[in-house]
Amino acid sequence: KVVSSSNVIADAADLLCDGKIVGWFDGGSELGPRALGHRSILCDPRRIDAKEILNTRVKRRESFRPFAPAVLLGEATNWFEFGNSPFESPFMLRVCEVKAKQRNKVPAIVHVDGTGRLQTVERNANARFYDLIHRFYEKTGVPMLLNTSFNIMGEPIIETPNDALQCLLNTGLDCCV
Repeated sequence: KVVSSSNVIADAADLLCDGKIVGWFDGGSELGPRALGHRSILCDPRRIDAKEILNTRVKRRESFRPFAPAVLLGEATNWFEFGNSPFESPFMLRVCEVKAKQRNKVPAIVHVDGTGRLQTVERNANARFYDLIHRFYEKTGVPMLLNTSFNIMGEPIIETPNDALQCLLNTGLDCCV
């Protein structure tokens, strides 16, 4: 079913708040192995069942594999321990401990050792992705989304709109934006 939207960010945030698993296809693709907000599968990090559902229904991979948080840069220190290190992590290359008092709020992004491989998001680097996370934050009080690459195991990251639709139709994704 094709649905038009006059406010894609608000509508996508509503879908995420409703527990939907969203394929997010926006602008040019990223280069490299990480989903940085242009080719992402997104999910509400508060869902306790998100890891299992994503690994079995969508990604088709081993259940122990973790998922990463994409967090608003300005909120990162409220959720993650950085020690004396800088807290910017725009390329999802750092693993940080999720603050103990926050772990139960975002179980889908907490690995078994209490960490998360996070990406910090700034508006000037990726405005639409930032706005989506910010809208989700306004609705839920959680300044992050579960973010994983828009592909399934053994396949490259989605490149074209046709690839995105094929992934939507052949996996357990709920929708594609």
